[in-house]
Amino acid sequence: METAKVVCVPAGALRANSYLVTADGASAVLIDCGGEEPLAEAERRGLRVAAVLLTHGHFDHIGGCAAAKRRGIPVGCAAAEERLIAAQPAFAAQLGLRVPPFAPDFTFSGGDSLAYGGLTFRVLATPGHTPG
Repeated sequence: METAKVVCVPAGALRANSYLVTADGASAVLIDCGGEEPLAEAERRGLRVAAVLLTHGHFDHIGGCAAAKRRGIPVGCAAAEERLIAAQPAFAAQLGLRVPPFAPDFTFSGGDSLAYGGLTFRVLATPGHTPG
C-alpha cells in the first residue's frame, strides 16, 4: 500500500480545517467538511471523494456535508453526534451563519474499522469536546 497523502483545506466561515486523505491520488476520504471548499479542492485535484468522516458535529465542521450528499458522497459520524448535528443549522443561524441540514448516512463507534477509497481508518472514541 502507498503512503497516504493528507491535504489540509480550511473551509467555511470559520475556516475550520478539513482534510482530504488519499493513498492512490485518484480517490480520497474527506475528514470533516466545514464548507464546500474541500469538495472543490478534491475536484481540482482529480480526486473522487469516497466518503466524509466527521470528527464531531459542530457547525464549523459540517457546513459542506449537505453539498457532499448532493454529490452522492456518504457522510458518517459517531452515533452520539446525530442529535448535535441535527441542531446545528438552527444554532448556526443564531450566529448569522448558514449550515444546510443533512442526515448522516451511517454511524460508527470507537473500535470500528472503516474502509473507503482504498484506505482503512480505525475509529478512536474521544468524547468530551462533544458527546461522541
